[in-house]
Formats: sequence, structure tokens, C-alpha cells
Amino acid sequence: MTGSPSGSGRTPWRLSAGGGGPLNRLTPTSPFAATIALAVAFIALLTLYVALENVLLLALVGVAAMLAVDRFLRIHPQGRFHGPWATLVYLFVPALYALAVCLFVVDLPRLWQIVAVPILGIGLGVVANAEYLTVDTSTDTYEPGRFLLLFFVYFTTFAIFKEMFTAELPLLLSIVVVLAVALLLTMDMLRELEAETRGLLVQAAAVALVAAEVRLALYFTPLRDLLSAALLLVVFYVMTGLVQNQASGRLDRQTAGQYALILAAGIVIVVVTHLING
Repeated sequence: MTGSPSGSGRTPWRLSAGGGGPLNRLTPTSPFAATIALAVAFIALLTLYVALENVLLLALVGVAAMLAVDRFLRIHPQGRFHGPWATLVYLFVPALYALAVCLFVVDLPRLWQIVAVPILGIGLGVVANAEYLTVDTSTDTYEPGRFLLLFFVYFTTFAIFKEMFTAELPLLLSIVVVLAVALLLTMDMLRELEAETRGLLVQAAAVALVAAEVRLALYFTPLRDLLSAALLLVVFYVMTGLVQNQASGRLDRQTAGQYALILAAGIVIVVVTHLING
């Protein structure tokens, strides 16, 4: 699953510098060791959240995911991450994924929680590994890493949107949630395609604004929670696909037409499903 070796003769774990005796902690120095450590730690945190369902613990899980992935990325052999904010754009997907699965798993029956927690915990390790693999666009593992990351981006988007509708958040708050989620996830998707920060923000903001407008429009429809989330996901998929193709210089009439067909098909499926289910 990892794409870069940690170096011949290099041990996967070492004692961290600073502090002695029992205060030392094991720090992973290879991608594989970091993936395992991250997955195990997240499974423990997710289990604790499921048991307590504490809102403060939910925030802690998101912050912990960001800090853990930050440390993971900084062992990359390119050594390109310097300064406290260097990895920020790489942390949006892991943090939102961690929050999404916490919200998702608490709604499951207890038996399904026992099955889902380790699977979702491993999922965070895969997300972190995918972020690691997409740091260097010149490697053979970049494309598989980006594919994995896109899968988790859309999974995270749908999970958060679904929970947002299920929780029946006030309209203004739900629009803010859609704006934030769409903006942050789109920034991760465009980070290799748009070198300038301003251009990255403008394109991500365009996607976020369209998604927010659709959320506002959905307020006036009779669609149920799951169908509303599905339609919002279709719009997000189409918009992110268009901006990715535009940023890479591949956007033409044929590509735009294909995404228009996807959008039309998504709308038809949602409407027909709504009519069938009454």
C-alpha cells in the first residue's frame, strides 16, 4: 500500500527525541508502521466515542486525526514539509473523514458497530496512506493513491451530507456545513493541479457556492434525507469533475457533455426514486 521505502537498514520505529525513560514514545519512521499505528489509535478513539457519544470527544477525534496524519506526512522522503502549516491542505480529508465516521457509526445497531469500527478505523489509515502517496506526483503510486483518495472524498461528502439532513440542522447552519465541506475537500482534490493558492481557493469556492445553492434549493423540495444527500453528492461530483478537468486543461465540449449527462441521470434517478417511494 505504501509507495516509498523508508530506507534500507532503517528501523520502522524509534524513540522520540527529548525526554527520557518512560516519557519516551515510539515514533513511526516508515509509512507502513505509521499506517498501522494510525489505524490502531483511531480504532481506540472511535470505540471510546461510540461508548460515550461525547461532543467534545468528537472534536478531539478530528484534531487527533489531523495531528497524526501531519506526523505521517512529515516522514516522506522528499522532506518538503517545513513549518506548522505546510501539510494543512493534506489534512482536510482525514479530519473530515474522522468526523464523518464518528457521526455515521453511532447511528448503527450495536452489532453493526462492532463490525464497522475496525473497518472504519483501518479506513483512516488508508486515507493517510493515500495522502502520503499523492505527495509526489512523479511516482508510479501517485495514480492509485489519488484514486483511493477520491473514493474517500466522496464517501466522506455523502456521509456528512446525509448526517446533516438526518439531524435536521437549521437551514443557515446546514448551508455553512455544505460550504465548508465542499470547499475543504475540493482544495485537496485540486492541490496538484492548481499551483497558485489564489487559483485553488477561487475554484474550490466556486464548487462550494454551487453546492450551497443546491442545498438552499433542496429546502423547498419534498425529498427525503437520503435522496437529498444523494442529489447533493451528484452535484458535488459533477462540479469537482469539471474543475479538475478545467485545471488540467482537459475540459472540452465532450467532457462537459458527459458531466451534464451524469447530472441529468442523477436528477432523474433521485426524482423517480422519490416518486416510487411516495
